[in-house]
Amino acid sequence: MYEYHGWLSLRESPSEIDGGKLGQSIVRIEQLIAEFSNHKSDCTLKLFKQIATEAPGTYGVLFIWDDEDLSGLSNAFQVWKLARGNAVQVADTLLSPCVPTIED
Repeated sequence: MYEYHGWLSLRESPSEIDGGKLGQSIVRIEQLIAEFSNHKSDCTLKLFKQIATEAPGTYGVLFIWDDEDLSGLSNAFQVWKLARGNAVQVADTLLSPCVPTIED
């Protein structure tokens, strides 16, 4: 199973919510989303990182759980924090380990 949950607050820059260019960024982000698939791939994280580049004032979080992950994270959410144009992975202390925290 591959599942993801997240939220973003779009901002043009850390000092400007909309300095006049946010509309252009939204159009480009919509184009990225149009190419998006809801199947397992690197598209989820790639989209998150591209939004960070497109609108560096954006902030938010993304939780990804891939129970077939081969890197040792199959029982944990991978959490990505987006702030000031940077997407960085942080440890999940809320829902991981998934078994037994949220499932048997």
